[in-house]
Amino acid sequence: MTDIANTAPSGWTKIPGELFDVSVTTGSHLAVAVKAAVGGTESGTWGFASAPAGLVISVLAYSGASTTINTASGAYPFEKYGYKAESGGTNTTTHTAPAFTSTVAGSWGFAAFASRASETWTPGAGLTERSEARAATSAQAVLETNDSNGVIATGSPITYSSTESGGTSVQVSFAGNIMPGGQAPQPGRPAVTTGGATGVTSSAATVSGTVNPNGLSTTYHFEYGTTTSYGTQTPSPDGSAGSGTTGTQVPASLSGLTASTTYHYRLVATNSAGTTNGSDATFTTGAAGSLGYAGPSTAGAAATGEKPESKVWWNDGLWWATLYDTVSQTHHIFRLDRSTETWIDTGTQTDNRAATHSDTLWDGTHLYVASHVKASSSSGATAGNPARLYRYSYTPATRTYTLNTGFPVQIDNYSSETLTIDRDSAGALWATWTQGSKVYANSTTGSDTTWGTPFVLPVAGASSLDPDDISSIVAMGDKVGVMWSNQADSAMYFTTHADGAAAATWSAATPVLGGTGWADDHINLKADRSGRVYAAVKTSLDDVGGSGSAPQIMLLVRDPSTGGWASYPVGRLSDCHTRPVVMLDSEHQVIYVFMTAPDSGCPFSGSDGTIFMKSSPMGTISFPLGRGTPVVRDAVSPHLNNVTSSKQPVTGATGLVILTSNDTTQRYWHADIPLG
Repeated sequence: MTDIANTAPSGWTKIPGELFDVSVTTGSHLAVAVKAAVGGTESGTWGFASAPAGLVISVLAYSGASTTINTASGAYPFEKYGYKAESGGTNTTTHTAPAFTSTVAGSWGFAAFASRASETWTPGAGLTERSEARAATSAQAVLETNDSNGVIATGSPITYSSTESGGTSVQVSFAGNIMPGGQAPQPGRPAVTTGGATGVTSSAATVSGTVNPNGLSTTYHFEYGTTTSYGTQTPSPDGSAGSGTTGTQVPASLSGLTASTTYHYRLVATNSAGTTNGSDATFTTGAAGSLGYAGPSTAGAAATGEKPESKVWWNDGLWWATLYDTVSQTHHIFRLDRSTETWIDTGTQTDNRAATHSDTLWDGTHLYVASHVKASSSSGATAGNPARLYRYSYTPATRTYTLNTGFPVQIDNYSSETLTIDRDSAGALWATWTQGSKVYANSTTGSDTTWGTPFVLPVAGASSLDPDDISSIVAMGDKVGVMWSNQADSAMYFTTHADGAAAATWSAATPVLGGTGWADDHINLKADRSGRVYAAVKTSLDDVGGSGSAPQIMLLVRDPSTGGWASYPVGRLSDCHTRPVVMLDSEHQVIYVFMTAPDSGCPFSGSDGTIFMKSSPMGTISFPLGRGTPVVRDAVSPHLNNVTSSKQPVTGATGLVILTSNDTTQRYWHADIPLG
C-alpha cells in the first residue's frame, strides 16, 4: 500500500500513516506528517494529486511531547492513537480523549497522543486503541486538537492553520473515504439537515431538507406543529430518499395551517442503521386575508418603482426579475421558482452601485438592463451619475446570465427620476428620460455599445415641463413612440420616430389628453404585434375638484393605421387608484391593468394599500366599475405600492407575474396569476 499522492509543505516530515477498517481490521495508508513547532501560527498548503472526494483535514498538536523525528528508527512524536468509522452528518461524537466531528459519510476520524505519554484513556464507543510499548515511559503530555473537517475535492490543494507553543510537536493528517481494497464507505444511519421554508402564505408553506442515506435504503418525513412536540407529519406514508451516499433534497407541502401562527418543523430520516432527527426550524404564516407571496427584503424605498419601468421578464420557460441583494446592497438577477413561489438569487449583479433603479428588456437573444441613479425629479437630475446599459447573454444549461464584453456603456451622464428603453425593428436601442424639465432621448448608432449624444425631443410640448413630469418609450411595429406628461400644459403628449430615420427626426407631437387636471406623471406603455399602443395613465382631476365618478385611471389606445387615440376609464376618483401598469394577453386577447388602492376609503390620491386588477377584452374595451380584484395584499401591513411586470405580452403558457413592494416592511411581494 502507498500514501495518497501528495506534496508536503516546507518543514514537514512525511511518515507512514495507517488507517484500519473497524470491521475487517485491514489497513490502508493515509497522509500523515509531523514537525516541531517554532511557536506562533503553523500554516501551509498541502497539494494532492489524487485526493479522494470527501477528504478531511485534522491538525493535532502535542504540547510538551518529544519532538524527535527519526524515520529510520520509526521514532515519531506520537505512539498511541485510535480510530473510528464515523457515520457522517453534523452530530458530534465525544470520546474521553480526544473529541472530533465527522462531516462526510463513511469518513474516518483519526487522533493520536504524544510520544511516550504516560496517561491512560478509555476509547469511546466504536473507537479502537493502538499503542506502542514506549508510550508509557515519558511524562504525561497534553493533547490539543484543531480539526477543521474541511471537505476537499479531488485534485484540490488545502491550506491548514493552527497556533501552537514553541517546542510543541504538530501532526497533520488527512483522511476520508480511504478504504482498503477500494471498498465503499461503510453504511450507517442517515445524515439529515432541516432546510428552510418557502412559499409561506396564511394557510400553506413548503419545507425542505437534505437526506444522505449513507448507503442504506432510507425513508423520510417532516414533523410539524405549533410546539417542538410537533404532532403532525408529512408525507404519510414516508417518502423515499433512496440508498445513495450523497445528500438528496427532499421537499414537502404543508397545508391547512392557521394564519399568523409560528410553526416548528424538522426532517426525520430512517434506515436499518437507525433514525436521525434533523434540527428544529420555524416559520410564521401570514395574516388572514393576505394575498400573493412575500419575498426577499428590499432594504429601501420604492424598490419596484418607477411607474413606466419594467423589472420582470420571461425567458426559457421561467420568470426573472432584478431584485435588491441586501448583502452586497446592489441589484441582482433573480429567478422565480414557481414550485415554491420563491425568488432565487443567481448572484449576477446588474449594477455595482447601491440603490439604483432599472428598466429591463429581453429581446429573445440578450437581456438589456438600463440602470440609473434615482433623482427626485427632473429638476433634481445631477451630472456625474451616468445611466448605464448592461447586456447579458443567457446559458440555458446552467440558467445563468453572463455580462457581455464591453458593457456597461453610458447612455447619459445624469441621474433621472425614470428611464426606459426599447429596441426598434432596425435593431437600434432607444432610451428616454426627463432632465431639467425637458424630455430627452438617445439611441445606439451601429452597435449596442455605441450611443449617440443625448438630445431634447425636437417637438412641441417637450420643454418647460413641471419638474414632476416623466416620459416613456415603446417599440410599435416599424416605429418607436415616446409619451410624456406636461402638467404645465395640462396635457399628455405622444410622438413617433420611423425606424432607420435620422435620430432627430420625429413626428409632430400629439396631445393625447388635454385640459385642466388631465395630465399626471403616471405612464405605462405596451404595444401589440400590430403596432397598437396601450397607455395606462393617471389624471390629476382629484386635484381640481373632480367628482367621485370622474376618471382617475385611463387606458389610452392608439390605432396604428390612423394614429388616432381612443380613451377608456379604468378607475374613478372614488376608487382611489394610483400607479397603473398595463399588460397584454396576446393569446386570449385580454387587457389587464394593475393598480394600487387602499381596501376601503381614500386617505389621499396616491395612497398605498393593496394591488388590484381589472381586465377587458381587446375587441370591445370596457372595464368594470369598482376597485377591481385584489391580487396582492399584505394584511398585516397594508402598504403595497409600485407594481411592475414585463414589457412582453403574456399567454396561458407564461401566466402573469407581477412584482410589488412594501416600503413599510421593506419586503418584495408578487402574484403569479394563471391565464386562460
